Order: sequence, then C-alpha cells, then structure tokens
Amino acid sequence: MSTSSMTTTTLPSPPSLSHDSSTPLLAIGLSRCLSSRRGGRGGVPVRRKTQIFKYLTMGLTFMTYMCYHLTRKVVSVVTPVLKNGSSSTGSEEGEGEKGWAPFDNPDTQGSLIAILDSGFLFAYALGMFVSGHIAERVDLRYFLTIGMTLSALFTAMFGLGYFLHIHHLAFFLSSQILNGLVQSSGWPAVVPLMGNWFGFGSRGLILGVWNCHTSVGNILGSLIAGVWVDREWGLSFIVPSIIMLCCAVVVFLSLTPYPEMVHCTNPNHTNPTAFQGRTTVGGASVDTSATEVGVGLGLGSDDEDQAGGQYYDEDGFNNSTDDDRAPMVDYGGTGGRREGSESTGGGDDPKTESQKAKPAIGIRKALTVPGVVEYGMCLFFNKLVNYSFLFWLPNYIQNTQSVSSQTAANLSTAFDMGGIVGGILMGVTSDALQERSLVTALSIILALPCMLLYNEFGTDNVYGIPLLVLSGMTVNGPYALITTAISADLGTHEMLRKDARALATVTSIIDGMGSLGAGIGVIVCFELPYEDVFYFLVCSNLVALLFLSRLLVKSASHYKHKWRSTRATQWTQEQEQ
Repeated sequence: MSTSSMTTTTLPSPPSLSHDSSTPLLAIGLSRCLSSRRGGRGGVPVRRKTQIFKYLTMGLTFMTYMCYHLTRKVVSVVTPVLKNGSSSTGSEEGEGEKGWAPFDNPDTQGSLIAILDSGFLFAYALGMFVSGHIAERVDLRYFLTIGMTLSALFTAMFGLGYFLHIHHLAFFLSSQILNGLVQSSGWPAVVPLMGNWFGFGSRGLILGVWNCHTSVGNILGSLIAGVWVDREWGLSFIVPSIIMLCCAVVVFLSLTPYPEMVHCTNPNHTNPTAFQGRTTVGGASVDTSATEVGVGLGLGSDDEDQAGGQYYDEDGFNNSTDDDRAPMVDYGGTGGRREGSESTGGGDDPKTESQKAKPAIGIRKALTVPGVVEYGMCLFFNKLVNYSFLFWLPNYIQNTQSVSSQTAANLSTAFDMGGIVGGILMGVTSDALQERSLVTALSIILALPCMLLYNEFGTDNVYGIPLLVLSGMTVNGPYALITTAISADLGTHEMLRKDARALATVTSIIDGMGSLGAGIGVIVCFELPYEDVFYFLVCSNLVALLFLSRLLVKSASHYKHKWRSTRATQWTQEQEQ
C-alpha cells in the first residue's frame, strides 16, 4: 500500500473539555460515558447529551422538592393526635389517650397549633428573601445539599420530642422555626436550576408537570406519616427525615447546575414568538407588542437549546454528527434552523448564553421588574388559601367526620391529587392561550364555587371527595403557575436578560410574599369557627383576583389588537383574491 493512501487528515486542536472541581462526580462519569468514542467516532450528539442531562436535572429537582414537601406535610398529619390523642397509642402515663401536652388543653390547643404552623411559615417567608439573595451567588448543588440536610435534622428534632417525652412548647416551636428557615433553601434553588436548563418553549407545560412535586410530596407525606401517627407519631417525623437525607446525598453526587459544566448547550432565554413592532389595521398603526410577560411563551418546542459551534469529547474528537455541527436555533416548534438559512423568526437570531457568568441582582432591582409586585400580592392571598388547606384540612376532616387521624390524612390527599391535575392543566392552557394572567384569573374564579360547595356538602364523602379534588385543581393551579412558569418568565425578563440573572431573587420575592399570607391564613383558620373558614378563604381569593386587574386589562387589550390584526389580514387576503 502506498504511503499517500495512508495519509490522514489532521484535525484542528479541540478545546479543553476537562471538568472543573465544582462538577459532581456522577455527572462527570455520565458526561464522559456519553462523549466516549464508539467505533472510532464521537459519542452521542451534543443535542442528545443535552437532552439527557436536561431531564436528569428535571428528575433530580422534582425529587428534591418532593422531599421538602414530604417533610413539610407531617405536622398537619400529626396535629389531631397532638390535640386529642389516639386510643391506639397508650403509655404508662396515658399520654396517647389525652393528647400530647402542652397541646392537649381544649382551651388553648387551637392557638398553640396555629403558633406552630405560623412560626414555620413566617420563618419560611423571612428565609425566602435571604435564601434568594444567597442562591443567586453560590453553587446551587452545595446550597441544596446543606438545606436538605438541615431540614431533615430539624424535622427529626420534632419527632424526637415523642421519644424523649418533651412537653415544652419552646422545643417544638424552635424546631418549626428552624425548619422553616432552612426549608426556604429549596424553592429559590430548584426554579433557577430548571431555568438554567430549560429556556422558553413549552415552559407552562413542562413546569406544570414538574410542579407536581408539591402535591406528590404532600400525598407521600400524608401516607407515610399516617402509618405511625396513631401508634408512635415520632416515627412520622423520623422516617421522612431519613428519606430526605438519602436524597440529599444523591443531589450532592449528581446535580449539575449549569449545562456548560458537562459541555452541553445552554437554552435560549429569549422569547422568539412574542409579538413585536406595529401593524397596520384599517389604515391605522396598532401596537401589537406583547403586553405582559408570558405572551407568546408557549407555542414553541422544548428544544430551544440547539445553539453552539463545534463540540469535542473528552478525548479531543469532534463529538457532532453531520446534523449537529451547524449551530441551530429552534423557533416555536419549527424544528430548528441551520445557521445562514432563511430566518423564520424575524429580526436578529436569539442568542444562547450562560447564566453562570452573569452578575446577580439585588432585591430592589428585582422589585422593579413589571409584574413582580402584582403577582407577589396575588400569591399572598392565593397561597393563604392553598396552605390553609395544607395545614388545616386534616384537622377539619377529623373533627367534622369523627374519623381517625390516619383516615383524615388519607382523605386530605384528594386535595393534592386535584392539585396535580390543576397544575398541569393550568400550564397547558397558559401555553395554548399565551396568557398567564388570564389563566390564573379564570382558575381563581372557578375555585370560589368549589370551596363553597365543599363547605356545604363536604362531610358526605360521596360529594366531598370529588369537590375536594375540584378545589385542589382550582386552588393549586394558580399557585403552581405563579411559582413556576410566571416566576421563571419574570426572572428572565427582557430588562434583565442581557446583563444579570435574577431567577432566584424574583422567585424568592414572589414565594416569600406568598408565605407571609400563608402564615396569616393558618392563624385565622384555626381561630375561626369551621363554618366561617371557607367564607374567609373565598374572600381571600377575591382579593387575589383584584391584584391581577391591571394585567387582565392589558391581556384584553392585547387580544383586541390581535383580533383586529387578524381581521385586517383576512380582509387584505380577500381583496387580493
């Protein structure tokens, strides 16, 4: 064989693909496995590799916040036993039958339980503002690992009160306050993590499905805690704590905060489908620009992260197939576009860039983002309703239906099952209508008759369970939409996107304001007579609706302009024919 026939083409020197020390061990192993050569060729295409890590991150953050809610739900399950005891738990001192001091006094038990729950929620709200500021500036993997570990310890601390026969309010209140502070580490971390991996596209649907972790955690918390609540309620706290500790280890070993840490592509954080500019309607110039964040966010596919250049595996070989070498940008489900081909989006191409290198903003600037204050105040009253059901509902069911604590806990899961459906349905609908505020308002309105009907017929489970499911759908839907898709939209708002990252800060402000309302709501619910609680919750939902009024007016104006533009286009086409 001639020497010339054996000549090989010299490849350009690839960039270094070594992983830095902040990349988790399991993520490094998976990255190298996916990028290793197969038969002399590169590993899986970068697009495929990015998808794998993207949904791995989605699964890990789902599991993470599920654990936060799993441990958060336990107190409401144990509350009836603390107040009234259980005939199946007994001790030499008769503590099980009489309840658990100091919560067994009928004259003060309602107030003491309200103090426990509100102590947790107010500490959580305060911690939110601090956690959001910190999360924007530290490694989110370490931040979540520490937060989960401390939360597991403080949850177990409450359960140790049973085994150590502690009967001091200060002990249990301290456990709740400390747990509330560290539980605030969860939300300002998991939402930015999702934002780092998922850009615009079907954000409402994806985050609607992902946000099921709250309801799944509540359901598991009710079921797991319910196993021991009538026997040894201390285990109702210890077992969820162990589960959370195990998940913290998994997060530490595998969670990847940023795509570039494993040589994946960053998502597109621009809004390619938003209406821009002006159009002529009936001889008049009409502004058709988006009227609120959330307009035009939902019709795209989720594959908006296909921008970049040449990619190499760890061995220095080009890790792209012929179809992956040209940078691609996905425009609203069109399947992507080769660089240099005809633009389908109009205007400049949206750029993909890392959020890691951007400076973090402060709370003051985050408050100036249009919609943050309004959605925060809306969540103040909406989360008040949602968390009143979370903490107060098992106690209400046990006392009105005269059932055991475990049965009450199991029945209360109907609300969370409805919440799963509601969160997904709201996300899909907001994507289809391209209007977050309109969908939020409709769900709040539908919640009003559902709660009133449950108040009237809820004691009969034939009607009560379906009504509780409907209440969960309509109450949790706005909560899920505001805390996920809307917060993510606001955190990547156009006024911030070019020079700062703000997802953690915006998320913490909105959810922190909601948690303040939740703390107040729990106190009121435990103090009011049962028949008045639902009227209080209905009034709270009406006030939440008022804070969306400006955004609803803008949405109506947008749809009016859009309708006029469509009619004008149709008229022009008819004239041409």
